[in-house]
Amino acid sequence: MKNSLNLEKISKGSFIIMFFLNFAACIIPINKKTTIIETVGFYPNLLSPADCTFYVWPLILLLLAGFTFFSMFQRHREQSLYGEQFYVSYIIMCYSNIVWIFALSYNYLALSVMFSTTGLISLCRINHLMLLDSFSMGIDKIIRLPFQMYFGWLMITTTNGILVLLLSIGWAGVLIPEEFFALLLLIVLTVITAVLVLKYHDIVACFTVIWAYSGIFAKHILKTEWNRQYPHIIIGTVICIAILFGITFFYLFLTYKKRNRTLYQGIRH
Repeated sequence: MKNSLNLEKISKGSFIIMFFLNFAACIIPINKKTTIIETVGFYPNLLSPADCTFYVWPLILLLLAGFTFFSMFQRHREQSLYGEQFYVSYIIMCYSNIVWIFALSYNYLALSVMFSTTGLISLCRINHLMLLDSFSMGIDKIIRLPFQMYFGWLMITTTNGILVLLLSIGWAGVLIPEEFFALLLLIVLTVITAVLVLKYHDIVACFTVIWAYSGIFAKHILKTEWNRQYPHIIIGTVICIAILFGITFFYLFLTYKKRNRTLYQGIRH
């Protein structure tokens, strides 16, 4: 129990470093040349969302901060709010983001993909542990919200990183045209998101992915950006958005129907 409490304190400190570094990286050039936002702009690819889409990231950080402060005031005496596995994954999540910022700022693309993937795995573990946990206060959905949003956003970030890395080493865009390779990644990401909804009931991550897809669509139709140069990406993005919306509403319908059936059976008995 004492070890768990120590890990909880380390996780809070790790998040504080992550939180302030992310905001600092947006206004201070870490590599003495560009901010993280400008660095991301140096790697244009067909799956990069419009700039306005990135406003979701400060929201995710603020929600994570809200979770951190919430846990700070819960069971703050003799035991931690969660188990050791949760806090280890949380610490890995924080430092994966920190290393990702430095790796991307200094153009270490392979390293940035490796640590965004590490962050994705740690978030997957966190969400799994939260599914297993039960909250007596009935606010489990609110508590899980920042991690689900972050998971959805990090899937987009990692996919972009993979595409940029493969373009930089000549694996994409040579044997397979970049447009079709980007479409393939889009399809894979959509399938993974569909599984998240149907198997793990993760609607929040799904809507985060839809938000990013909307940003990709917007960037492709804007005259100041791609200006409709890649129609297959535009059509593919619209189809993927429609599929994810359809799957989400289908899941919600099944959930509503199941809840009503349970309620009806409870009244009968």
